[in-house]
Amino acid sequence: MMGATVALQVLLASQLSSIERSSSGTSISVNASIHNASNQPVTILKWNTPLDPKAAILGVFEVQDQTDGQAVPLDTIKFSRKLPPSADDLLEISPRSSVNTVVKLPPMALPSSHEFSVRAHGRWHAVWETPVSSVSDAKLEQLSDAKRGDFESNVVQFKAE
Repeated sequence: MMGATVALQVLLASQLSSIERSSSGTSISVNASIHNASNQPVTILKWNTPLDPKAAILGVFEVQDQTDGQAVPLDTIKFSRKLPPSADDLLEISPRSSVNTVVKLPPMALPSSHEFSVRAHGRWHAVWETPVSSVSDAKLEQLSDAKRGDFESNVVQFKAE
C-alpha cells in the first residue's frame, strides 16, 4: 500500500462532461483529475489510471445503476504491456497541483429514469516522489524505488433521461 507521504487523490467532477445517446447506447464523458497534495513533485506511471489513454476500456471506471443496485456492463479489454514503460507512459505532477482529463466511456445500455453512479478505481503501478527527470532508465526498467497502492475516486451521480 502506498505510504502516507504520497498524497495523490483521484477526483471526478460532480457533473458529467456530457451524456450522448445513440442507437448503440449511451456514452458518458467524465472529468477526472489526479491531485498531488504534497509539497514535492511526483511522477506516475499512467497505466490503468484515469490518465491512461485507454482508461475507458480498461475497467478503471465503474458505472452502477442506483435504482436496482446492479453494475452496468462496460466493454473492457485486457492486454499485456511491453516493459519497460516508455517516457510517454510517465507523467510528472507538480506540488499542490492537479492534472485533468476527460474520459469518454464506451456506449452502454442505461434505462431511462434510472439513477446511476460512476467512480474510478484501480492500482498505482508506480509512483516516484521525484521529478520525471530523476526517474532513470534503470528505475523505469525495474520500477524500482516506486511506491504502489490502490486508488478510488469519489462517486458522481447522474440520471438517464
